Amino acid sequence: MTVSPRTRRLTGRTSIKRFLLLLCAVISFSVFLLGRSMNSKPSEDLGLHDSPQQSEKTAAEIGAVRDIVKLVMNIGRSFVQQTFRRPHKDFIAERWYFSPSKKNVTFYSSALPDLHELWPRADLIQMDRIENQLLFKPSWITPVGQGNSTNGLKLIFVPDNVDSWYSEEGRGTFLKDKCPVNTCFLTNDKTLAKKADAIMFRGSSYGYRRSDYPESQIWILYLLESPLNTPNFSSSTFNLDSINWTATYRSDSDIVTPYGRYGSYDPTGMLEVGSRSPAVDYASRKKGKGKVVWFVSNCQAHNNRKDYANELAKHIPVDIYGSCGDKKCGKDRKDCMEMLQTEYKFYLAFENSNCRWYITEKMWDVSFKQDLIPIVMGAPLEDYKAVAPPKSFIHVDEFAGPEQLAHYLRELDLNDVLYNEYFQWRTTGEIVNTYTLCRVCAMLHSNYSKKHYDDIERWWRAPGTCQTKR
Repeated sequence: MTVSPRTRRLTGRTSIKRFLLLLCAVISFSVFLLGRSMNSKPSEDLGLHDSPQQSEKTAAEIGAVRDIVKLVMNIGRSFVQQTFRRPHKDFIAERWYFSPSKKNVTFYSSALPDLHELWPRADLIQMDRIENQLLFKPSWITPVGQGNSTNGLKLIFVPDNVDSWYSEEGRGTFLKDKCPVNTCFLTNDKTLAKKADAIMFRGSSYGYRRSDYPESQIWILYLLESPLNTPNFSSSTFNLDSINWTATYRSDSDIVTPYGRYGSYDPTGMLEVGSRSPAVDYASRKKGKGKVVWFVSNCQAHNNRKDYANELAKHIPVDIYGSCGDKKCGKDRKDCMEMLQTEYKFYLAFENSNCRWYITEKMWDVSFKQDLIPIVMGAPLEDYKAVAPPKSFIHVDEFAGPEQLAHYLRELDLNDVLYNEYFQWRTTGEIVNTYTLCRVCAMLHSNYSKKHYDDIERWWRAPGTCQTKR
């Protein structure tokens, strides 16, 4: 649903009429009280005088009228400010990163007070700012799809192959993805490294010393694996204070790069986004007898996930495919995914590490795309609640153990209404592409303050970030 300028004008006019009617009513009532208090006062020409009680009553009535008038004036002042004075940087936010049928849902940026926040803040630790960065656009940038200006072109150097970033040399990626800010050039040409505005390192920067590069250059550390599966940065060749920006799945990163993200159709709470009842009976689409399924190849994870799965299998059927199980799906991934969609109801989206914010494609791609309810293990429950669609997953920490979880899964399996409740979120939002490179390009054009991490190793592996065992 798009909020058009005409609708906003009509709504504004209606609000003004209602306020003026209320103002007239309050003023009329105030005048009535004031007249009543004046008329009730005896005439001094007749030699009559107010008793102390009458004087106090009259003074109280006049004071009440004065308070009412003052209250009305304050309300009016606030009303005028909110109706006619938007913040200086207010703009219409067009959510270009949504699916074609939903990306035209627009809203004024003033409806979301924190939309201007582009960088991490300690008091907003769960706020990933992804939509803020996707919507950021300097005033001199031409609209999406219009123009091909190279004014202010930013050069981004990647030490490894450009193809490994699912991108292409030059500006192609930024133009193809229709980034609002597309004036960036991606290259792995080492002769251009020192001329680049930014260097993006994937996991390490071996062979690069900060002192050999311009001080104004932005060094970005890009990580998708958990701290338990990444190298120790203390042993690398660059200084631990070399990194300016981080691009990881953690919500306190400068450029948050999750494996997936839920976007609500109604970010302001003011739009009608349709029914909350799922349009599809997902339970009836499951034709097979399988209940729980797991695709897994790493049998020696840090969190004993295989032991939990084996214990769960004692109380409810669990089919395990891959190196850690006795079932094989075949080589055609498409056929495997179709089998998941029709044969099973639940998927064990068990991560290999129990680390803060570490939520991978096991939930976002395998579970959600195949219409499965993910049973998750990895990040704490509050991290899942912060990023996943509402009531879309089951966390193992919500149960005393595998037996109690199995009991709940059997209950859902027998009750189609309860099972389908886990898919209601599909009517109120969708999984969106977060366009990492688009956001990197946009932030390079923002008025960022130069910063660096004092010790990237200490930040990445801070105490409490990961738990090695359940």
